[in-house]
Amino acid sequence: MPGDTPVPLNTGSVFGTRGYLTCASAARYLADRLSTAQFVVIVDVNRYRQYAAAPLMYPVMASFYTELVEGRLGFEPVARFKVYPQVAGLRFDDDDAEPSFLGFDHPAVHVLRRSVDAQQVHRGWRDRSSDFDACADRMLAGVVAALVAGDATTALRQAERIPPSALPGLTSVLQAQIHGRLGDPAAQQEALDRYTSGYNDRFLSSYLLPWASASSLILLGDVETAMGTLRVGWRNRDANQMYDRPAAAQSYLYVGNMLWEAGQNRHATDAYLMSSDIHPDPAALSAGGRLALEHGDTDGAVQLFVAGLRADPPTPAAVAEIATALLRLGGKELLSEPMRELARRHPDWNLEELLEAR
Repeated sequence: MPGDTPVPLNTGSVFGTRGYLTCASAARYLADRLSTAQFVVIVDVNRYRQYAAAPLMYPVMASFYTELVEGRLGFEPVARFKVYPQVAGLRFDDDDAEPSFLGFDHPAVHVLRRSVDAQQVHRGWRDRSSDFDACADRMLAGVVAALVAGDATTALRQAERIPPSALPGLTSVLQAQIHGRLGDPAAQQEALDRYTSGYNDRFLSSYLLPWASASSLILLGDVETAMGTLRVGWRNRDANQMYDRPAAAQSYLYVGNMLWEAGQNRHATDAYLMSSDIHPDPAALSAGGRLALEHGDTDGAVQLFVAGLRADPPTPAAVAEIATALLRLGGKELLSEPMRELARRHPDWNLEELLEAR
């Protein structure tokens, strides 16, 4: 629509976290990317053709693009643009040509419009994603169920049945938990090393592996291990490239929102605070504080609001909003120390005037 800002699908986040992201978590992420879109524009050889041709390697991506382009994923095709090569007035149909040839010269472009039942269709697609061919979600769910029930022996036996090519990263972190429960520190460390090896794999998006692991484990029902994977990424945050840190921080916010939805308020606050350590964002911390209040977590809200005042670089609007919220929660006592720090960092700001404007 005129004036709307285009939003990329960011399907590379799914590809870059293969081995760590379950089918259910990948489907949830992709459905979320479509949640507010009114139109989708796809170049058919840019992802679609490649993934559709490899459903056993990339089951969720293959299903996503195939059903989307065919009008079965909450969007209906409204236009297809294609320029065919011509010589001496003769047109050549090159739809089946080698993809790299099409991609550089004249790919087809698909335009799709949101249908009225899009949200319901997305929910149904997400719910059946765990059962796509080549997905190991059900096997992993059995491992987690045994682990949560305290039966580490059964959990290990079930984990060993998972094919090595199916989610090796996620399986390894669960095996580390299992070996820890069984009192085998050597096997536990070996499994943990297999899990963290992805952080050194240049073919993976290492800065997104905590998000992939944690979001998958939350959907599987293992919140404690999910938090452990977030902490591993948080402890290794300085290894992230500077240009990757905003996306890494956003991925922690995504997990924090999942945790609030699951009623895990304390863990959600921790995810937001870890996000701020990776890439400070006062506006995000302010939003987190509001979410904490909505979920009845006053202590978490205070923590997030105070962290927002201490984060750099602050914006006057975020500072004013956070300070006003803290005043309502606990008066000047909560506000005095962080505001003094802010005044030292920004002596040119008139903080009293800023608050009066609210």
